[in-house]
Formats: sequence, C-alpha cells, structure tokens
Amino acid sequence: MRSLLCCYALEWGGGFLAVAVSALLGVGLVLAGVAWFVLSRWYRKRRGRERAEVGYRDWRLRGQALISALVIFFVFLVPSIAVGLYVYFKYEDIEKAYAVNMDLRTAPETLEEIADYYRASTPVSIRISEAAKKISIKGEYGGLCVADFFESICRQYDSQISCEPPSLRRRTLTIDVKK
Repeated sequence: MRSLLCCYALEWGGGFLAVAVSALLGVGLVLAGVAWFVLSRWYRKRRGRERAEVGYRDWRLRGQALISALVIFFVFLVPSIAVGLYVYFKYEDIEKAYAVNMDLRTAPETLEEIADYYRASTPVSIRISEAAKKISIKGEYGGLCVADFFESICRQYDSQISCEPPSLRRRTLTIDVKK
C-alpha cells in the first residue's frame, strides 16, 4: 500500500509539493528569525556586562552556558517538537479519514464501471485495455487514494490482470490483461 504522502503527491501533483516545501521553509525561517533575535539580544547584554564586571567570572560563565543552552532548547527544539507532534497527529487523523473504499461483495461491477466512477475524483488518469474493461470485480477493496484502491484490485486479481502503477512524474495507472 502507498503511504499517505505519496497519495497526496499523486492526487495534488506539483501543488502538494509546493505547499509542503513552502510550509517547511516558512517554519524554518520563522524559527531562524526568532533564534537570531533572541540570541543577538542576549549576546549584546552579556558582552556589555562582561566589559563592566571583571570579577566572579568562572561561576558566571557556567551560568551563562546553562542559560544559553536553555535558550537554544526553548527557541529551537520546543517549537520544532510542537510542530512535529501536530503534524504527526494530524497525519494520523487524515490517514484515517481520507480513503477510497468500495464494497462489491453483493453486486460485482466491471473494471470500466469502477474506473468511470472514480475518474472525476482524481487527476490520475486510469487507462484500461479493451480486454480488461469487461472483467467482473467482486469483493471489498480500499486504499488511501484512487491509485492505491486500483492497486488493491490488481493484487486480488493478480492472475488475470496486470497493473502498471502511476509514478509522480507520469500519473497514469495502466491496467491490462495478463497474457
């Protein structure tokens, strides 16, 4: 089975990749900007204090190292962990909600009828050979996206049909009769 990210890339094409890359760059730039602002202010304050006070240097440097480690932790890691957890939990929600299912146990349909039903809802083009169009499909099938759904049918009917799965560049699913 395909992963959800692969299905999104197939269904949305370049739009998904543009949104994903833009979001990652945006989060990275915001984190870098906040870190630069906080650390530059902190460094200026520290440098000013060191010039004014020469004594008690050893224990103050240890304290400053601890403070800098905490600042780096809170500025970089906490937002990164929060964003990562948010994406992880939303990914699970979407993975459970976004699916293509069809129950054909009681009323079998041909491959052509199934393909016609899903052609309007996916940008992946579904090409079925003339000989494979009339094959009757029976059972319960599902997948994360339309391409994954058809691949589950192909796995079940492996002795009768062959499938060439779509790639991210050439988004065409080809189904043919095995010879």
